[in-house]
Amino acid sequence: MPLFINAKRANFDTHCGLDVQYLLSAGIAESYAAAALLDADLREAFHDYLGATPAQCEITEQALEQWRGLQTRVYPVPRVLRSLDEEIEFLLELGEQTLAEAKINEWRATAFKPTPEGWSQWRSWQRCIQNLGGMIEAQQALLAFDTQDWDKASRLRDLTDLHLQNHDLPQALQCIQALQSFHHHFKEWRKLGLGRFIAEQYLAYVLAAKAAHPEASAQVYIWAKALTMGMENMHWNLLEKLIAVHEGYGDQMLATV
Repeated sequence: MPLFINAKRANFDTHCGLDVQYLLSAGIAESYAAAALLDADLREAFHDYLGATPAQCEITEQALEQWRGLQTRVYPVPRVLRSLDEEIEFLLELGEQTLAEAKINEWRATAFKPTPEGWSQWRSWQRCIQNLGGMIEAQQALLAFDTQDWDKASRLRDLTDLHLQNHDLPQALQCIQALQSFHHHFKEWRKLGLGRFIAEQYLAYVLAAKAAHPEASAQVYIWAKALTMGMENMHWNLLEKLIAVHEGYGDQMLATV
């Protein structure tokens, strides 16, 4: 009750917006009995809002019941979480990342199955809690299930991005080298968007590795240049990377792409 009273008088908005009936939620007689045990300041506030005695209360029993019925309709029965999956989703909705992570790890230990569905669920939750290691683990596992070139290339492109975010240039390079096995598709894929995304990752690697891994960076630079030559209507992200790489390599031909 003290919390309700203090919230009610915190400011003008809460004074107007918080129903006074909350002070009677235990029942009129019960609430007045509880108010009698409060400090004088809180007890006086309670009486100012509702009246000095139960008989003088401004809210009748009938009005209180009507209010309770309205609250039940507006705020239905609390959500029942029937599974660990539902509990995880609920915690993520609330933004309770730490609690969600603990439940996700519990799910991994008790309910996870190493199927495409299981790994996809793990990847989704790891993305929600921004765990790069977990996302990489899931994508690497899912790569083993991919059978189509497009799916494999898409997965490798995503893995390259994750490794770059994780500052793991050797692993990023391995993914790029694996991507090159699909280079015969790149001309076709450029029209479908995937080629552009692959080119962006190549250029991102070139920019990240130029100082620490100059030979690898130079090789990927050649692949990136071949992939981007002739592209039309480039997206801004790709143009920005091309400009940055041109400035680093001084390639006048690349500047005209």
